[in-house]
Amino acid sequence: MNSAFLARSFSAANQLWPHNCTRRSVPPTAAGHSRGGMALGLVALLLSAAPCLAQWSADPSVNLAIADSPGEQTQSKIRSTADGGAYISWFDNRSGGYDVYLQRIDKNGVEQWQHNGILIADRNFSSTQDYGLAVDADGNALITYRDDRFGGTQIGANLVSSDGTLLWGANGVTLTSSANGNAPKCVVLSDGTYAIGWTGATSPASVVVQRLNSGGVEQWSPPVSLSEASRPFNLSDICDGSDGSVILLWVRCSGTNCVTSNKHLYAQKLASDGSPSWNSGSPVIVFNTTSLQTANFPTMVADGSGGTVTSWYETGGSRNAYVQHLDADGNSLFPAPGSVVNTTAGVYRISAWADYDRTTGETVAVWTQSNTTQSMWGLSAQKFDETGTRLWGDGGVELLPMSTNQSSFARVVSYAGGAIASAFDARSVTTGVVIAARLDSDGSPLWAGTAIEACSVESGKSRLDAAQNGCDLLLTWGDSRFDARDIFIQNVKANGSLGPTVPAPGDMNCSETIDLNDIEPFVTAVLNANAYNAQFPCCNIAAADMNEDLLVNGVDIALFAAALIGN
Repeated sequence: MNSAFLARSFSAANQLWPHNCTRRSVPPTAAGHSRGGMALGLVALLLSAAPCLAQWSADPSVNLAIADSPGEQTQSKIRSTADGGAYISWFDNRSGGYDVYLQRIDKNGVEQWQHNGILIADRNFSSTQDYGLAVDADGNALITYRDDRFGGTQIGANLVSSDGTLLWGANGVTLTSSANGNAPKCVVLSDGTYAIGWTGATSPASVVVQRLNSGGVEQWSPPVSLSEASRPFNLSDICDGSDGSVILLWVRCSGTNCVTSNKHLYAQKLASDGSPSWNSGSPVIVFNTTSLQTANFPTMVADGSGGTVTSWYETGGSRNAYVQHLDADGNSLFPAPGSVVNTTAGVYRISAWADYDRTTGETVAVWTQSNTTQSMWGLSAQKFDETGTRLWGDGGVELLPMSTNQSSFARVVSYAGGAIASAFDARSVTTGVVIAARLDSDGSPLWAGTAIEACSVESGKSRLDAAQNGCDLLLTWGDSRFDARDIFIQNVKANGSLGPTVPAPGDMNCSETIDLNDIEPFVTAVLNANAYNAQFPCCNIAAADMNEDLLVNGVDIALFAAALIGN
C-alpha cells in the first residue's frame, strides 16, 4: 500500500475527547502486527476522529441533573430517539412563570445543547397542566403546551430539530379555535403528519383535535370537536391509528359536575380527513361501570396495526385495575370492560400503566397495590396474551412486597419478551427513591433482589416518566434534594447496572467477543462517528480507542488488527 497515502490518511484531524469521558481499565495490547495491517488496509480511508462521550452516572446517589437552575423545574417527560438518545422536556420557573424548556441527550447521557436546556416558550403561568411531547421519524421533537404569550390562553406547538432549531419559528404555531384550551397532547402520525388534541373550553367541555403538516399548517378547518350535551368530555390521551388516522381517548363525566359524578372512558378513531371511523361514528365505550379516579387520565400506546392498548383503575366496586386492547376497528380484544391485572381478594389495585410488545403481541402492565385500609403498599406486574389471558398467574408478579412504603408513579416498558418496571418507593411521607425491576418473559426476576435503586437519594420526588431506547431504560423525574425541585435523569441497563456501557477494546458490535464481524463497525467508527452510533445504538464507540489515548484514529488500526488476530 502507498505509504504516502497512508500518512495523509492517518494525519486527518483528531478531536480530543472530553475530560469527563468515562474510561475503561484494560490491559495493554501488543504493538502492531504486519498481517493485521494488511487485513485492515481499507481503513486507510480514515477521515475523522470520534469522541468518547459517557455521562451516565454509575452511582445511584449521583444522578445526572438535566435542569438545576434557580427556581422550580417540574413535570419532565422523556422520549427516546432512533439513535439511542432522548429528548427531555419540562416546565421551568427560573425567571417567573412556568416556561417550556427542552434538552436533547445522546445515548451516553451527554447533553447536546447548553446545560439547563433551550427555551421553547416564555410563558407567564403560575401553575401547570399536562402537555405533550413526541419524536418524529426525522428525529425532531414535537412539543405542545398552553400558551399565553399573545393575549389570552391558547394551545401552542413547535417542532424542534436535533440541533435545537425551532422549525416552526421562535413563536411556534398557535392553533385556531383553541382559546382557553387545556392539557394538550400530541402524536406523530404514520403518514408523517402530526395531531394535537386538547380539552376545549366549551360548556360542557369537549375534546378537540387538529392535524398539522410538516410545516405546522393546520389541515382541518375547523378542528374536529367531539362533544355531548350536558356531559363534559376531558381528553385523556391521543395516539397513532395508522394510515394517517388518530385515536382519541377521553373521560366522559356521567353528570354535569365531573367531581361528584362517575367518570367513564370513551374512545374514537378519526380518519385522515377527520371523520369518525369507529362504531358507525359513535364513540366506543371502553369503561362505564363504576368510576375512574377524579383527575386521573389514562394513557394509551399504539399497537402498530391501527389499534391501541390502554389501562386504568376504578375507585368503586372491587377496586380493580384493567387493561384493554382495541383493534383497528375499535373492537375489544380483551373481555369487557378489560382484563383485570390480578384477582387477589382484599387488595386495592391503583395507578395501572401498560405497554404493548409489537413483536409478541403481548401486553405488560404494572400497578400499585394496597390493603383495604391503605396502610400497606406494594408493586406488582402482569403480562397478557393477545386475548387478554393473564400469563404471570392470577396474582401477577410481586416487584415490591407489601410494606408501609407507598409506591407511586409506576411505569413499565416491554423489553425482550418481558418487561422493565419502575416507580417511586417512599421512605417517608415526603421522601422516596426511584426503583426499577426487570422480568423475563415468564415473569422471573432477572436482577438480584428483584428491584434495584436507580436513585438512592431519599428526597422529595415528583412525576416519574420512562422511555426505552432499545438498549436502556431511561428515567426522568422531579427531585427536591437541593432546592424546590430540579430535573434528573438516569439510565438503567439491561443487566440492572447503571452508567455508561464500558466495552472491551475492539468489540465494536457489542457481541462480547472480537471477531471478523467487528471489522466493518470499526471502520465505520473511525470514518463517521454519527453513522456508527446510529447503526449500533447500544454500543460504545470508545471500544475503537485501542491505545486509550482519548482518540479514535489510524494509530488504533494496528492494535485492533492484533487483537482481532489474537482472538
